[in-house]
Amino acid sequence: MCLQFQRAIAALVSNDVAELETSTATQDFLVEIRVEGHTDNVPVHNSRFKSNWELSTSRATAVVALLIEQHGFDPLLVSAAGYSEYRPVESNSSVRGRAANRRVDLVVVGHLPEKDKLVRTDAPPAGQE
Repeated sequence: MCLQFQRAIAALVSNDVAELETSTATQDFLVEIRVEGHTDNVPVHNSRFKSNWELSTSRATAVVALLIEQHGFDPLLVSAAGYSEYRPVESNSSVRGRAANRRVDLVVVGHLPEKDKLVRTDAPPAGQE
C-alpha cells in the first residue's frame, strides 16, 4: 500500500486515511509491517523539519501511530523507516513525479520471529508490576 503526502507535510491526505482504514479493517495482520517514509528531492527548510530525512521519518511514524492507536496494531509488529529522497518511484523532474515520491509504503517484512515471541507476554511492562 502506498499513501501520498503534500509537500513538506507529514500529515496524511484525508482520502488516504480512509483507504488505510478500509484496508486495515479487513486484514488480519499477524506479520511484521515496516512503514517506509519518502520525500521528493525538493529541500525542506521549515520550523518543523530541518531536512527531508526528518520529514520522511515523521511521515512514517505518523502512520505507525495511526496503525497502533486507531487500528489496534501490535507495536511489536510495526516499525518505521525514513528514506528521504533516495528511493524515488518516479523522476523528480515533474510535478507528477515529485507528488508520487512524497509517500509512505507499507511493507510486509515477515512473520513474527520466534525470539520476539518471548517479549509477547501478559506481564505488565517493567516498572509497572
